[in-house]
Amino acid sequence: MNRKSIRFDPENFLTLAELLIDAKESQSLEASYRTIINRSYLAVVWKAALLLEPLVGVPIPQSAEFYRFVEDALAKRNALNSKNKLGALRRWRNDADYKLDVRVRKGRAEYAISTAKDVLTLIESEIV
Repeated sequence: MNRKSIRFDPENFLTLAELLIDAKESQSLEASYRTIINRSYLAVVWKAALLLEPLVGVPIPQSAEFYRFVEDALAKRNALNSKNKLGALRRWRNDADYKLDVRVRKGRAEYAISTAKDVLTLIESEIV
Protein backbone atom coordinates (compact mmCIF):
# COMPACT_ATOMS: atom_id res chain seq x y z
CA MET A 1 0.00 0.00 0.00
CA ASN A 2 1.40 3.33 -0.98
CA ARG A 3 1.34 5.84 1.90
CA LYS A 4 0.39 8.55 -0.58
CA SER A 5 -2.80 6.62 -1.38
CA ILE A 6 -3.91 6.66 2.27
CA ARG A 7 -6.82 9.05 2.62
CA PHE A 8 -7.71 8.17 6.21
CA ASP A 9 -5.42 9.00 9.13
CA PRO A 10 -5.57 6.06 11.57
CA GLU A 11 -5.13 8.45 14.50
CA ASN A 12 -8.76 9.37 13.83
CA PHE A 13 -9.62 6.05 15.49
CA LEU A 14 -8.05 7.39 18.68
CA THR A 15 -9.94 10.67 18.31
CA LEU A 16 -13.18 8.67 18.10
CA ALA A 17 -12.21 6.74 21.23
CA GLU A 18 -11.64 10.01 23.10
CA LEU A 19 -14.99 11.37 21.94
CA LEU A 20 -16.73 8.20 23.08
CA ILE A 21 -15.12 8.19 26.53
CA ASP A 22 -16.27 11.78 27.07
CA ALA A 23 -19.79 11.31 25.68
CA LYS A 24 -22.45 11.50 28.36
CA GLU A 25 -24.40 8.72 26.65
CA SER A 26 -21.41 6.37 26.88
CA GLN A 27 -20.93 6.62 30.62
CA SER A 28 -22.74 3.39 31.43
CA LEU A 29 -22.58 1.52 28.14
CA GLU A 30 -20.11 -1.31 28.20
CA ALA A 31 -20.37 -1.53 24.40
CA SER A 32 -18.83 1.95 24.22
CA TYR A 33 -15.92 0.87 26.40
CA ARG A 34 -15.33 -2.19 24.23
CA THR A 35 -15.41 0.00 21.10
CA ILE A 36 -12.99 2.49 22.68
CA ILE A 37 -10.47 -0.27 23.36
CA ASN A 38 -10.81 -1.61 19.82
CA ARG A 39 -10.40 1.80 18.19
CA SER A 40 -7.44 2.68 20.43
CA TYR A 41 -5.67 -0.48 19.33
CA LEU A 42 -6.45 0.08 15.65
CA ALA A 43 -5.11 3.64 15.81
CA VAL A 44 -1.75 2.36 17.02
CA VAL A 45 -1.42 -0.74 14.88
CA TRP A 46 -2.28 1.16 11.69
CA LYS A 47 0.01 4.08 12.49
CA ALA A 48 2.81 1.60 13.19
CA ALA A 49 2.16 -0.25 9.93
CA LEU A 50 2.26 2.95 7.90
CA LEU A 51 5.52 4.02 9.54
CA LEU A 52 7.09 0.57 9.17
CA GLU A 53 6.12 -0.22 5.59
CA PRO A 54 8.75 1.96 3.88
CA LEU A 55 11.41 0.90 6.38
CA VAL A 56 10.97 -2.84 5.87
CA GLY A 57 10.29 -2.63 2.14
CA VAL A 58 7.33 -4.99 2.23
CA PRO A 59 3.76 -3.91 1.46
CA ILE A 60 1.21 -3.95 4.28
CA PRO A 61 -0.85 -7.15 3.96
CA GLN A 62 -4.54 -6.57 3.30
CA SER A 63 -5.55 -9.64 5.32
CA ALA A 64 -5.37 -11.17 8.78
CA GLU A 65 -1.59 -11.26 8.27
CA PHE A 66 -1.62 -7.49 8.83
CA TYR A 67 -1.23 -7.86 12.62
CA ARG A 68 1.68 -10.32 12.32
CA PHE A 69 3.34 -7.96 9.81
CA VAL A 70 3.35 -5.15 12.36
CA GLU A 71 4.62 -7.33 15.21
CA ASP A 72 7.37 -8.87 13.07
CA ALA A 73 8.40 -5.49 11.64
CA LEU A 74 8.65 -3.98 15.14
CA ALA A 75 10.80 -6.91 16.25
CA LYS A 76 13.06 -6.55 13.17
CA ARG A 77 13.53 -2.87 13.98
CA ASN A 78 14.37 -3.86 17.58
CA ALA A 79 11.43 -1.76 18.82
CA LEU A 80 10.69 -4.21 21.60
CA ASN A 81 9.06 -1.73 23.99
CA SER A 82 6.63 -0.73 21.27
CA LYS A 83 6.01 -4.37 20.35
CA ASN A 84 5.30 -5.32 23.97
CA LYS A 85 2.96 -2.40 24.64
CA LEU A 86 1.16 -2.96 21.35
CA GLY A 87 0.81 -6.61 22.38
CA ALA A 88 -0.87 -5.54 25.63
CA LEU A 89 -3.29 -3.34 23.69
CA ARG A 90 -4.02 -6.26 21.36
CA ARG A 91 -4.83 -8.55 24.30
CA TRP A 92 -7.20 -5.93 25.72
CA ARG A 93 -8.77 -5.56 22.28
CA ASN A 94 -9.21 -9.33 22.01
CA ASP A 95 -10.87 -9.39 25.44
CA ALA A 96 -13.15 -6.50 24.49
CA ASP A 97 -14.11 -8.01 21.13
CA TYR A 98 -14.31 -11.73 21.89
CA LYS A 99 -14.74 -12.34 25.63
CA LEU A 100 -18.30 -11.33 26.32
CA ASP A 101 -18.15 -12.97 29.76
CA VAL A 102 -15.46 -10.47 30.83
CA ARG A 103 -16.77 -7.14 32.13
CA VAL A 104 -15.10 -4.13 30.55
CA ARG A 105 -15.23 -1.00 32.68
CA LYS A 106 -14.59 2.65 31.98
CA GLY A 107 -11.19 2.54 33.69
CA ARG A 108 -9.90 -0.05 31.22
CA ALA A 109 -11.16 2.05 28.30
CA GLU A 110 -9.48 5.18 29.68
CA TYR A 111 -6.27 3.22 30.20
CA ALA A 112 -6.44 1.93 26.60
CA ILE A 113 -6.61 5.51 25.31
CA SER A 114 -3.71 6.57 27.52
CA THR A 115 -1.64 3.54 26.53
CA ALA A 116 -2.39 4.11 22.84
CA LYS A 117 -1.11 7.69 23.09
CA ASP A 118 2.03 6.48 24.85
CA VAL A 119 2.63 3.76 22.26
CA LEU A 120 2.19 6.20 19.36
CA THR A 121 4.91 8.39 20.83
CA LEU A 122 7.12 5.40 21.65
CA ILE A 123 6.82 3.90 18.18
CA GLU A 124 7.82 7.14 16.53
CA SER A 125 10.87 7.42 18.78
CA GLU A 126 11.92 3.77 18.37
CA ILE A 127 11.54 3.31 14.62
CA VAL A 128 11.80 6.71 12.96
